[in-house]
Amino acid sequence: NVCSSGKIPFEPSRVGSFWGRGDVEIDVVAIDHSGKKLFAGECKFYSGDRVVDMGVYADLQRKCQAPELAGYEIVYGLFSATGFDVRLRELAKQNPELYLIERKDIAE
Repeated sequence: NVCSSGKIPFEPSRVGSFWGRGDVEIDVVAIDHSGKKLFAGECKFYSGDRVVDMGVYADLQRKCQAPELAGYEIVYGLFSATGFDVRLRELAKQNPELYLIERKDIAE
C-alpha cells in the first residue's frame, strides 16, 4: 500500500474512516497526529464504463476542509475499479500530493 511502500512520507498512527459534522464522510484516512499529516482517500467502485473524474477529487478536497482536520498537511488518494478520466490522470502526473489507485494496485 502507499503507506508501507514509502510513497507517503509519514507513518500513520491511525487508519480508518472519518465522519465529521454534516455530510463529511471520508472513506479512508491514515493520520499522523504528532506530525500533523493526513492521507485522505475516496473509494469509487462504479460499474460499466463510468470512471472517477475531477468532481470526485473536488468533493474529497471539500470534505478535507472539515474543522477537525484543520492544520493537517493532506495527501489525497482516489481508489477506482474502473479507472480515471484524462483530466484527472494529467493532474496526478503534475501533483505529487494526489495518488490514483486502481484495482490492480490494490491486488499487488
